[in-house]
Amino acid sequence: ADELAHRTEHSIEFQVVFLQHLFASPKIVSVLCGAFRDADGRPCPPDRAPGVPEFIAALRETLQATSKRVCLVASVDFSHLGGRFGDRIQMTPQFLGRVEREDLDTLGKAASLDADAFHADATTDNDRRHIDATPAVYTLLKALDLEEAKLLKYDQSVEAQTQSVVTFASMVFR
Repeated sequence: ADELAHRTEHSIEFQVVFLQHLFASPKIVSVLCGAFRDADGRPCPPDRAPGVPEFIAALRETLQATSKRVCLVASVDFSHLGGRFGDRIQMTPQFLGRVEREDLDTLGKAASLDADAFHADATTDNDRRHIDATPAVYTLLKALDLEEAKLLKYDQSVEAQTQSVVTFASMVFR
C-alpha cells in the first residue's frame, strides 16, 4: 500500500549477494512484511490483520503446489532499543544482558515452531523492544510445515554515541 516504505528497505541485500553466488540465476520474490494492524491502523493479532491470513494461505498453497525447491529467507533485524529509537536508556552490561535474555526467550518461541507464542512474546509490553522480525518470522512459521529449528548465532550491535542497540540472530528452519 505504501510504495515509499520499500524505497529504503535493505534487509535482503546481503542475502541476494549470497544467493547469486550459490546459484547461477536464482528467481527471487521479495515480500516486505509490515506490522500487523487492523483497518484503523491499530496493532492487532495477525489473524485479524486485513489480508494476512489470506496471504499466508496463498503462500502455503503456492509452496505445496510447486515441484521446485524453494527457500524462504526472513531477513530482519531483531530488537531496536536506545536513543535512535526514542528510548532513554543507558547501554550498561546489565541492560544488554537483560535484552539478550529476553531476545533469546523470544527466539526460543520461534525455535519451538509456535508462531502464535512467538508473536505473543515478541509483542508483549506494547512491543517495547521494537522487534522488526515479528511479521516475517510469524509468516514463515505459519506458511511452512516445519519439523525443527535451530538458533545459530545471536549478537548485539551497540552504538555508544547514541546509546542504542540493534540485535540480530541467524536461525535455520527445516
